[in-house]
Amino acid sequence: MTKRVHRKTRFAKIVEKEALSRRNELLQKKSLAETHFESLLLNSRIFYVREKLNYDHVNNWCYTDFYIPYYKIAIEIDGKEHSSGIRHEKDIKKEFFLKKNRNISTIRFSNEECLSLNELSIDDILNKANFDKGYLQYLEHLKSKELKEIQKHYKFDVYSTFWIYDKRKRQKFRFDSFFDLKHYTNTAYRFLVNAYENREDLFVSNLYIIENSEELLDDKIKRYTLQGESN
Repeated sequence: MTKRVHRKTRFAKIVEKEALSRRNELLQKKSLAETHFESLLLNSRIFYVREKLNYDHVNNWCYTDFYIPYYKIAIEIDGKEHSSGIRHEKDIKKEFFLKKNRNISTIRFSNEECLSLNELSIDDILNKANFDKGYLQYLEHLKSKELKEIQKHYKFDVYSTFWIYDKRKRQKFRFDSFFDLKHYTNTAYRFLVNAYENREDLFVSNLYIIENSEELLDDKIKRYTLQGESN
């Protein structure tokens, strides 16, 4: 049996080359409403990705304001210019593209709606997305099946609670299992396993510091911060 080799298209390479600068540009332009919404997510410790890049390896690509990997939900914060005209038409095409190519559902908050929020929960997001309860049951089934499988490969308890410090967001997050850690962060198991099994090295991962308790994590965050300042 020959092994299939996946090669990136020329377009994909161009997109990824330009992705970082374009993403940084979008982050610098974030609105007051986007800043407020991000603070709500952080306060609720809902893991998210900012300015998530999506493309189809042909000639279509787009960013989303916020993305919740576990539930495959894109969140857009819209100014008045999105309510009609060309911007509105582009938004419709973007939603269709995300659903068709990535099975990502999109929900939208107006600037005014966003700024009126004092708190936000994951249930608020799922309700706004009219999330299918059947899919939630499927996720639980997938979680049970996948945890049993990955436990065969790792010596540590994958059913444990895991705490991470996201170095880019400078924020702590809690996950109820290794499955949740993987799928909420949308990070490959091999990178997470390496970061966890070598967690005494605070710089082994560019993304996260991982521990099984908040107390242990807090101690490592202090040491990581001190070492970073000294360097």
